Amino acid sequence: METEYNNWVASRKRIERENKIKGLFGIAVVVFLIWLVMHGFSYTGIFSANEGEHTGIVTAADEDAVLFFGTNYNVYFKTSEYSTQEDRYCVEDEALFKELQGYARNRTVITIRYKNDWFVHRSICNGGVGIIREVKRDAPKPEGGFGIDVIKGLKIADINITEDD
Repeated sequence: METEYNNWVASRKRIERENKIKGLFGIAVVVFLIWLVMHGFSYTGIFSANEGEHTGIVTAADEDAVLFFGTNYNVYFKTSEYSTQEDRYCVEDEALFKELQGYARNRTVITIRYKNDWFVHRSICNGGVGIIREVKRDAPKPEGGFGIDVIKGLKIADINITEDD
């Protein structure tokens, strides 16, 4: 009778130990799934969906290859030639990218419309940056103009040079 009781106690302890291990494993799985979801969202751009438009100039346009995912087309944009702020955008369409490269060479003032979807995988446009969807060439010039356009409209009479003693 005593060995039967000892066997019952031993099996009961084993069952309790197994239940603790299963509970800890279950908690670990739940924590891992929560981490995986939050970690995945931080790389997909889910919290950085945006949409809008900017008028200015394209300062640079380049390509970078992502292993197994193809090429990303990056465009760097300033709203003023004299600004130190430069925003990076992405282009999914190669023809639009070539057009923007031309605008970068000519320093043409354009308006871009950009949008970033809620779910953008990090391999697409490096995730989280605005994706240029449309370009308008007939953009109004920002105050102060850009580069050579300011000089072209200038007349000698407009220049007022004073000498301070």
